[in-house]
Amino acid sequence: MILITTSRRPSRRTRRFCRELSAVLPHSFYVNRGKASLRTVVERAFVDGYSRVLIVGETKGNPSLMRFLDVQRSGWRWLYQFYIDDVHLLLDEHRKYRELDADGLLVRAELAPLREVFDVYPECTSDCVELIEQGGNVRFTYNGKAVGPRFHIKGVDRVPDNQQLQP
Repeated sequence: MILITTSRRPSRRTRRFCRELSAVLPHSFYVNRGKASLRTVVERAFVDGYSRVLIVGETKGNPSLMRFLDVQRSGWRWLYQFYIDDVHLLLDEHRKYRELDADGLLVRAELAPLREVFDVYPECTSDCVELIEQGGNVRFTYNGKAVGPRFHIKGVDRVPDNQQLQP
């Protein structure tokens, strides 16, 4: 389960990206961050039963960074930072997003970090959203149809071990 939020003072486009992501990712929820500290966001995620937190950052009003945290009882652990660009929202195509009622997420990705941060429900066999990544291009499909935002991953960083566990 993933709690999705933004960096502070996000643009409309970044908030829309987060809402579209939460609509296609099974068992995820988008929350407006407001002035909440990272500690507050992580505590809320733990109390609500989420195992991951996704924080979307931006550059010049466009989503450009996805930071993943692993939530644990003793604190949180940074997993990866994905640098993204070429973001296409459903809004750009004059389509509305809708909440999908899928059982799980099936990840088909060349990038191992994508499988690590998103592959929360690998047992999905029938009613799945598919996250498909090829050459850094990420898209989502459901019942054979494209859904959700599309984007390109231009880089991945693993957070150094000395910064892993925060109380």
